Amino acid sequence: ATEKAGTSVFGRAAAYTATKLVSNDVVLGKISEKLMEGVQSAVAEMGIAATLQKSFQDGAYVVIRVQVTDVEKVTLLKKVKGLEFSAAFEVLLHSIDQLGLESTAAVQIDRKMKDTIQEALMKRFQEAIPQKLSENGVTVEVDVVASPDQAEYFYTTLATIK
Repeated sequence: ATEKAGTSVFGRAAAYTATKLVSNDVVLGKISEKLMEGVQSAVAEMGIAATLQKSFQDGAYVVIRVQVTDVEKVTLLKKVKGLEFSAAFEVLLHSIDQLGLESTAAVQIDRKMKDTIQEALMKRFQEAIPQKLSENGVTVEVDVVASPDQAEYFYTTLATIK
């Protein structure tokens, strides 16, 4: 870095600053990658398939988009409600199928579960991510924002950090 910036006091300072900025960006990039891997792993264990994408990064401000793509209901319910509840739910799903109600009752169950899962995941992410990262010496503030509020939140936050 000093070869391009020069060897004067200002050149060395510019080289140090550039090296420090690159190092910070690399570290922050690795932290956000680890965060995404951890979230992906955690939701997969619960029977939830999700895509994660780092949508934006400006210094330490990172926006990660989590989109739930599929839910294995019985696996999720085993984790959340236990074996007995998930077995009863499995019987219910089988009964709905046998009665030919999958186009009505099953759709309503899916919709209700989707809403419940989204709320629960948002709350869990907001609590668990800072706790998990603090175990590794990283202090973060996590704000999980519902889709309708994301644009306003993003631009308001971006304006305050600039």
